[in-house]
Amino acid sequence: TVVWALDENGSDILHGAKVPTEAGRLRATIESIARPRYVGLEEGEQALWLRGILSPVSDKTMIGKALKPNGKQKGDVYDARRVAEALRVGSFEEIWHEGGEARARLQDLAVTYETLTRDSTRLKNRIQSAFRSRGFSGARAVYDPKRRADALAKLQSPTHRRRVEALANLLDAVTKERQELRKLLLAEARTNSMYPSLVSIP
Repeated sequence: TVVWALDENGSDILHGAKVPTEAGRLRATIESIARPRYVGLEEGEQALWLRGILSPVSDKTMIGKALKPNGKQKGDVYDARRVAEALRVGSFEEIWHEGGEARARLQDLAVTYETLTRDSTRLKNRIQSAFRSRGFSGARAVYDPKRRADALAKLQSPTHRRRVEALANLLDAVTKERQELRKLLLAEARTNSMYPSLVSIP
């Protein structure tokens, strides 16, 4: 993590210091700067976590939109300098994030659910491909454990049949986890103040 700190006159306090992305090291770095301490974070996967660990040692910790590239200068060090300057002159565009921890939990569940959904789709595609490679249709029956045996009987090669059976077993496991995650995701979403508005969208 790159940390760049400026004083009110724009002079460097920390010049692009590279700090390990560890809670203790990052807090110590921020605490080494005299108050007032205003921390700016670009939106990203770690932004909410960083805000959570740095808020106790700063006067204000803000998450903002990722800055647009400016000319040919690129990289984390340059971006950190631009964020510091935007904070100093008051042009840092803060993004509102409701309930950091609650939002992080909801985001984690949503990402996991989306991952399992993609995994399920890939497994189904592989099963269908395995059937098509032998000139058979009806692969969808394999998705249903109750109809699976009859569908697998169409495949004459024992090794090919075992391959499809293994894919089907993986699909069962992913489907079960996906159903459980969906329950947790919906339960967590209902605790969010935006839930009534979101469910009313057609």
